[in-house]
Amino acid sequence: MITPNDKDRVLKWLCDNTEPEFSKNLPTRKLLNDVELSFNEVYAILNAFVRNDFIDSNSLRRNTPTFNIILRLNAFEFYQRGGFTLVEQQFMQNLQKLELELQELQSDFPEKTQTITSIISAITSVISLWR
Repeated sequence: MITPNDKDRVLKWLCDNTEPEFSKNLPTRKLLNDVELSFNEVYAILNAFVRNDFIDSNSLRRNTPTFNIILRLNAFEFYQRGGFTLVEQQFMQNLQKLELELQELQSDFPEKTQTITSIISAITSVISLWR
């Protein structure tokens, strides 16, 4: 399973090895070795980066020594602001805050609050397994 930390490692590597908005040929094997991920994992992450408009296209191919990339400025900015790991941490904190707020409301609406609280707890538990 690909984690936010995996995506941050790939994004950091790209930020460290390119300039924003300029085309650059990069060594495939070095990327895979440095981020310690499989070809399939990096390929999937780069496809997600295309959908997020972090890179222009995914030219990574299994049997080619290099691939070409244009890393967008918003990818650099996203990484500088904490990247995927920060987004996940903020999401978890928001869920925990919501759970606390629901516990405060429990005295006014016990049946509904209990149901919502158990759903949030289940979501939090599942997400923590992915870490």
